[in-house]
Amino acid sequence: MGEYSVAWLLFESLALTVFYHVAGFRLLKSYITKYAEKQEWWSTVGWDVDKSEDENFAEVQSVQEELKYLTILSTHHLIGGVVMTLGYLLNAPRIFVHGVLIEVADDIHDSLVLIMQWWPFNGKDTKSLMVYMIPHHLFGLLISFPMILNGWHKSVHAMAIGSSLLMAGGVS
Repeated sequence: MGEYSVAWLLFESLALTVFYHVAGFRLLKSYITKYAEKQEWWSTVGWDVDKSEDENFAEVQSVQEELKYLTILSTHHLIGGVVMTLGYLLNAPRIFVHGVLIEVADDIHDSLVLIMQWWPFNGKDTKSLMVYMIPHHLFGLLISFPMILNGWHKSVHAMAIGSSLLMAGGVS
């Protein structure tokens, strides 16, 4: 048996998914809301998205909700990217793997909120968004476990590429 088992990877991924939901979609969302509501500019971005302008992002309830959601996503990608980058810089594949599993948690969670139409997609028509986002997350899910189980995560090139991609998601 290798360094990691499928059971362990699934356990850590699911535990991180639950943690991400609680930390990001409960605690961080609440903090962002309380902070933003105190800002003068917050009320000026409270209008609903005009569906005729952008069908792909019209599923989000309002610009305020979209800003909260994107802040949570960016924070998540930066945390996972930093962990992966530390693994790369320290040549520590075990640290890198934890960063990969942080991203797997987002792949699972983001797919669930989209399919189940939970916040920020509650009650909205998300079919057009699913066409883009489900494959986006599916590709990450399909490569992550085989990469780890086959030892490809030990390659400095794989670590550099993975950490760069995830960090880019946090700043773009």
